[in-house]
Amino acid sequence: MKKGMTLVLAAAAVWFAGCQGSSSADSSILFGMAIAPEPANTVTVTEVAGGMSVAYPTTYTEDSEPEAPFEGLSLSAGENISGFAGAVPHGSATDAESLLTWALSKIASWSDVSDYSLISRTDVDATVDTEVGTIELVMDSSQNSTTLRNAMMEYFANTTGTQATIQGKADPADGEMVTDTFRIVIQASRTATGSVILAAITPKSLYSENEGSMAAFTDGTNVGLAGQTLVAANDNFASAAAAKADFIIALDNSGSMSNEIYGAATAALDFFNRMEALNLDFQVGVITTDTYRLRPGGFATDVTVFQKDLLGGWSSGEGGWGTSKGSTDGNGAYWTLATGAEDSIDNASDGGTMIKGDGKESGVYFAEKALLPGGSIESSGHLRPGSQKSVIIITDESDAYSKLDSSGNANDAPLFSTSDNVFVDENIAVYGLVPLDDSTGLQGDCSGSNYATGTPNWSGLSATQTAEVNIRDLALATNGAVSSICSDSSYAAFFDQIADNVAAKANPYFLNETPISSSLRVTLNGTELQRTANPGSGQTGYLFNVSENKIVLTGTLPPAGTALIVSYSYFN
Repeated sequence: MKKGMTLVLAAAAVWFAGCQGSSSADSSILFGMAIAPEPANTVTVTEVAGGMSVAYPTTYTEDSEPEAPFEGLSLSAGENISGFAGAVPHGSATDAESLLTWALSKIASWSDVSDYSLISRTDVDATVDTEVGTIELVMDSSQNSTTLRNAMMEYFANTTGTQATIQGKADPADGEMVTDTFRIVIQASRTATGSVILAAITPKSLYSENEGSMAAFTDGTNVGLAGQTLVAANDNFASAAAAKADFIIALDNSGSMSNEIYGAATAALDFFNRMEALNLDFQVGVITTDTYRLRPGGFATDVTVFQKDLLGGWSSGEGGWGTSKGSTDGNGAYWTLATGAEDSIDNASDGGTMIKGDGKESGVYFAEKALLPGGSIESSGHLRPGSQKSVIIITDESDAYSKLDSSGNANDAPLFSTSDNVFVDENIAVYGLVPLDDSTGLQGDCSGSNYATGTPNWSGLSATQTAEVNIRDLALATNGAVSSICSDSSYAAFFDQIADNVAAKANPYFLNETPISSSLRVTLNGTELQRTANPGSGQTGYLFNVSENKIVLTGTLPPAGTALIVSYSYFN
């Protein structure tokens, strides 16, 4: 391995045009006033296997030089973030997607792990074929991040791809937190000649404060081809007013959700806090998977109203649906006529109105019905012009679209196209908290069967997979995402991801090039911002969303028109 070379990169000048940076050979100009180019943050670049280079921020340091069969970098950032970039057998996969699947499968089957949760998987548009996943691990024994990192290197992240003894590993630092639960961001990058796994590891309880630092190493932007030159850039913006976002949640209210609905709803309530931190002007409407009728709160902007829409508790006078099904409208839409006081769900083992819906559930069908002309959402004009629109489907079973659209019997393919539908036509991103095979991230069920080979998890559907809508495919077609409902520990993290993605889509701070995110330096009116979702009281921070290639401001929103300069380096 070649030793890292620290690069201090001078910023290229750009000028402001239409709230988006654009290249220029002259000084930066904002509202007619010249602004000196800002330098990007210093990065260290090291060549690793397969003709790849890894860039990492100066907040990370090499804490040791592990010996063969490890080939790569062993890094730490402070006391409680440990990481590595290690070469693995090239024949273990054919592309980054299968390489990440290989790595996740190894971790999911690791005997030292007592509980494994896949939170998300994201394909990254980068110089090198790359995919990134976020997981949560509960280990059999309490330990610190360094100990877990070293164990992962010996378990699979080495040139043998199997258990191996590695000499020269780092010892834990004094003061490292000891716990059994960790959040890990893991990256798979692959060229024609080599495969590399990167990981950043921290205790779960510290993830919110460490996520920016972890992303700076493992968000997929920090691997390039060996020999590529690095170019510096400044993109200049004027800060904008709060972006608008409208959400529709299609909540599975069937009896099978009794084990998941409280945890999912609680995570959705925390979603409110995240969106406020991201400065979104947002509203949320709730329907269920057995009707297109909006819950009594309509499109809520108040968290207490939203809570009653999710967990029940509306009185008869407030428009409650009662505790038994109303009449169907002929399309399987229950609750259309039901009225009365609702029983609320007050804890994870409680019953209530919101788990008494029809077992023939389809979030796709009823969200579509609500959004099409004449539907409960379209006809009432709830969705605002200029807002970023999203649908979030929460269900623990297969989507029974074909049982509701009169397309035939249960063995028929549904009359629904993931490429031609109201979500695609209206630019509405679909997100799904749905059953997934944890090791692959493919749609499946909570026992591990994936969509391609498993039996759909719905008692009213035959074993023919074509009879259900693949919500994962719909999410990919609409630039959304999915996560697994099989482990409630992942719910909050996925809702945070949705909020981050939507905030990025809605904001105007699109970067001209894909940055090496560890080089990002963001200044607001000359003051450098911290990369965090939770800056101090009255302060402004930022996050970088790699999927949208955008900056999102967090914390206190500055006055519109404030000078915002984003400096970075990128692989040419």
